[in-house]
Amino acid sequence: MKTWYAIYVRSRSEKKTAEYLSSEGHEVYLPLMKTMRQWSDRRKLVELPLISCYLFVHIAQGEQNDILNSPNVVTFVSNKGKAMAIPDVQIEAMKRAVNCDLPMEVSTEQINEGDLVEVTAGALKGCEGIYLSEKGKHQFVIAITAIGYTLRIDVAKSCVKKIG
Repeated sequence: MKTWYAIYVRSRSEKKTAEYLSSEGHEVYLPLMKTMRQWSDRRKLVELPLISCYLFVHIAQGEQNDILNSPNVVTFVSNKGKAMAIPDVQIEAMKRAVNCDLPMEVSTEQINEGDLVEVTAGALKGCEGIYLSEKGKHQFVIAITAIGYTLRIDVAKSCVKKIG
């Protein structure tokens, strides 16, 4: 049975490592965001990793050594020496959030308050997360708990409903 895991890779090698692991037959997810970069002579729209130094791999437990022996892979995100599995729903929610091109912010901020909510309309319909209202902005937060990151996405308050 395959499970999603987060791996930590060398800085600025995310795309190259994802390509290598894919060519070896592994299912890899590298969330990318489009951003405008300014150089002295031009501006260009580039794709950068949403969470630097991290990739997500969908593998069976026996394939972990293959991943660790790959170029640029540093380690699995782990707890007490054991690689932490990431629930499929968190990866799917992240994929949907990245694909709908909504403004978002990535943060390592721990979420201690807020309600568990489900989005009821729009591109993220059915995704579960935490709802925050801060400085007049309404945001939907997807927590990728295994690596301690959150994705904050602007969402209308009328598009979420409280769960439980």
